[in-house]
Amino acid sequence: LTVLLVAGWTVRGVDPDAQDAGLSSSEEEFRTTSPTTSSLTPAEQDLAAAKTALVAFWRVRDELANNPTLSLTKLSTVARGQALDLHRRSLQTSRIQGLTQVGFVVVSPLSAAAKDQGTFTVVACVDVSKVNIVDQAGVSKVPPGRPAKSSSEYVVEKTPDGWYLTGDTFEAKPC
Repeated sequence: LTVLLVAGWTVRGVDPDAQDAGLSSSEEEFRTTSPTTSSLTPAEQDLAAAKTALVAFWRVRDELANNPTLSLTKLSTVARGQALDLHRRSLQTSRIQGLTQVGFVVVSPLSAAAKDQGTFTVVACVDVSKVNIVDQAGVSKVPPGRPAKSSSEYVVEKTPDGWYLTGDTFEAKPC
């Protein structure tokens, strides 16, 4: 249950300047509200894109957690490797237990730093204060005392086919 509430992701093809038909309404909304990066250096653009990828990941994850009828394969459009495995298992476990998320996570990237060539570390505050996890009867299964906000570190990779969340330390700290 904790994994469902305090984990992270990444998104394929997050390019603030690109036009992309076929986006879901949440992806389209995100793209149209993203800041422009034309005045940034290429390195600054990469840092901004890494943050954007993390926010986009959470939008996809929220969509999947709120609607258990959607295919979990959509998760691979925003995550790979360890992060994909972690979040796919978390969502599968919740679905098997008959749990559904109600509400949406608010992600506020605090910092981004280049790690290696094409790899970035993003630290973000994840606010779950408006998120509930309910069983099939609508009974909340959120543990008492769950922190409303926590800070986590994520690894985001820039690939030729887009940006992906590839690592989630899953170590929540206070924001």
